[in-house]
Amino acid sequence: MPADGEVHIPKVIKPDWLGEEWQHEECIPFDKWQLMEYGPSSCNVMHEMDIAQPGALSFINCGTSRCAFSIMNELDEKVILKWTKLRSYEKPGKLEAAWKDTIAMERLQGSKYILNIYGNCGSSQMVEVAGGGALYDQMVVAKNTENAPDGLLNDAETNLRVSYHVARAVADLHSIDGTDATSFIHDDICCDQYLFVDGVFKLNDFNRAQTQLRNQTSGLGCKDNVSDFYIGVSIG
Repeated sequence: MPADGEVHIPKVIKPDWLGEEWQHEECIPFDKWQLMEYGPSSCNVMHEMDIAQPGALSFINCGTSRCAFSIMNELDEKVILKWTKLRSYEKPGKLEAAWKDTIAMERLQGSKYILNIYGNCGSSQMVEVAGGGALYDQMVVAKNTENAPDGLLNDAETNLRVSYHVARAVADLHSIDGTDATSFIHDDICCDQYLFVDGVFKLNDFNRAQTQLRNQTSGLGCKDNVSDFYIGVSIG
């Protein structure tokens, strides 16, 4: 029995959000944060936002699981509020996916190539505004416009800079725990996952992300991990 005030943690832990694939006695998460069942909460900040006033919320769009609205925060700055669709709560794994997204964004806030998160409550998020749209949008405009305006993908130097943003975001994600071995992967990389914010394309949407495990003896990634660089069927 642990002494009073101590917390007993088994040598090998099964994080709930790793799913039933956890079948490795020798493999454990790279870091303790991967054991979190939900993201850091700032419900008070989000509940204090005044959404009752006419025009306080401005609808932007809806994705598979959540809808996005623009709103002014307590500093009179425009932010994006993402709410989970009611029917999404009924789907297995959707709430866990939202928590996973929040945890990843919080852990990656040191990277300028990852979208900033300002608040979280349950499956809802408050994130920064991406006024430039997605990389996909700019690719479509550049492709269909002979004389694309400045800022679009219309020259080799711009394309090189964008490629650097894309690669650097993935590199920062893979080295989230400061290790040489990859401990976290996105599992849904696409041009519409990169949003343009103040001259930088930032990666977001980590709700399909997968953790990597490490061998307790060697410290290296477990090669038989179900999510080791090959995903047969996406969990989304």
